[in-house]
Amino acid sequence: MRTPDPRKRLGVTGLSLDVGGVLLEVAEPVSRTYRRFTGSARSEAEVARAFQRAWGNNPHRMVGDARPFWRHLVTASTGVSDPAAFEALYAFYATAEAWSVLPGAQAWLADPPCPVVICSNWDTRLPATLGAVGLPRLPTVCSGELGVEKPHPRMYRAAADALGLRIDGLLHVDDQLENVEGARRLGAAGVVWGLEVHSLTGLDAILAR
Repeated sequence: MRTPDPRKRLGVTGLSLDVGGVLLEVAEPVSRTYRRFTGSARSEAEVARAFQRAWGNNPHRMVGDARPFWRHLVTASTGVSDPAAFEALYAFYATAEAWSVLPGAQAWLADPPCPVVICSNWDTRLPATLGAVGLPRLPTVCSGELGVEKPHPRMYRAAADALGLRIDGLLHVDDQLENVEGARRLGAAGVVWGLEVHSLTGLDAILAR
């Protein structure tokens, strides 16, 4: 039997949005920022390669303030373990200077076609970061506060609860396929950002189905 297109499910009345890659992206390459703050002797390309390796092999989770997660990532990427440099870098990524809001996000979120909740694997700086970049205040579910990361079912259930919805009334949008599939396994709808939808305005047609 052919699997129904999850974008065409009826009854979607609320939207769950990831942050990184969907609403925000870094203002400059992470490798450049890490080198600037730590004074690493590694080249930008070397830091970038080490960052990718360390991200996939990080023994820590993105929970609480996630300092152990980020400290491991910074040290492994740069070869520098200076506590003062790390704290300055950590504070920087909660400021507007560190981020670019994706085009159209502010206007779309100011008047969305249905209720919206933010659902992101992010540490407890997320609400402050979203406020710093000027995005509208919205209900927020983040792994830092919940203690688990997507695709853990609790993340999507918390998102639905935040909007007062049953899970099958939720559409989750994420740039990671495994996170979209996690939502679908629970009975929510899901679309992959960058593959099935490419802009927030592109969600309007999906939500209207």
